[in-house]
Amino acid sequence: MSAFVTVVFAQNEGVEENRDSLFAQGLGYIIKPGYVEWDSLQPDPKHNYCAMLDANEALFTGTAYKIEYGKHFEFLRHGEDSAAIRVKTIPFVNGFRNGVARVIDPLQDFPFIEAEGYEWKMEEVEFHEMQFSEWSKKIVFTFSNFEVEYYDVSAMVRFEDESYFSMDGTEFTDFELWERVGFEDISMELALEEYKNKYLCLTLTTGFGATGEQYGHYETDHSRLYYDIPPYDCGIRTMISNIEVLEDFKPVKKE
Repeated sequence: MSAFVTVVFAQNEGVEENRDSLFAQGLGYIIKPGYVEWDSLQPDPKHNYCAMLDANEALFTGTAYKIEYGKHFEFLRHGEDSAAIRVKTIPFVNGFRNGVARVIDPLQDFPFIEAEGYEWKMEEVEFHEMQFSEWSKKIVFTFSNFEVEYYDVSAMVRFEDESYFSMDGTEFTDFELWERVGFEDISMELALEEYKNKYLCLTLTTGFGATGEQYGHYETDHSRLYYDIPPYDCGIRTMISNIEVLEDFKPVKKE
């Protein structure tokens, strides 16, 4: 979907003044009456800071807008991305993103002479976070030892002799906990001396919430400015919601 506006502008001022004036004029087309400035909202701690509250501390319903500048991102401010601007409009229903959010580049190919039917460059992202219902499953996990490895902007827990089973004792051959659960849950909840060589019943709960903050680097900042929609670091995540040591668990022996 594209948004069309009519821009009439005389070429009798400096380029920078033209851009600033046209940007201000363009905001009138992008930010509709009733849109709420992002900074007037606040994240709701009851929903892992992934739902938004209005000024009355009620779950926000409406459309918020946020203007972001490349020069305000640590890894973008020293390069050509520093001059980039993105206007983001995000619809919410009862605190959660719901509908089509837009990332608009108001400076892309700005004409400095009379122009009509100008088409904004726009990215669209559709959200239906309210429609995702939480669900859980149980697996059995065992390991003999573990090691925590740290990298420049990430970390990982490596388990020795790890095995995964269904509750009836059948071993999973293609299950990988790392593909479902993040480092924080694994390192804080599971990688403990007391759990070595035990059969652990893990309840894995999948729902909407905080996915864990991304460590800053160029790719993260680039994606956040050009494509991502606030609130950041939120989405569908799986967490370890319960751990139980099974005393009498017996795996099914392989033939």
